[in-house]
Amino acid sequence: MNPIPSLPTDNLYKFCAVAGGLAIVVSGLVVFQAWRDILHQQHSIEAVAAEQSDREWTLKLALRESLGWWN
Repeated sequence: MNPIPSLPTDNLYKFCAVAGGLAIVVSGLVVFQAWRDILHQQHSIEAVAAEQSDREWTLKLALRESLGWWN
């Protein structure tokens, strides 16, 4: 006779399996959210860079027109 009762290992295995599956799903969602945020930041940076390039081109054109053809 064993004085220590046996552990309910079936429930322990189920708990570990569910917790592991949940951890995988949560980590996948976190990675997807981070990827989406990075793509959004990249799009914002590209939009700002395009706007800056347009402003620089406009200023160069205005400077060239203001100096006249002799310069």
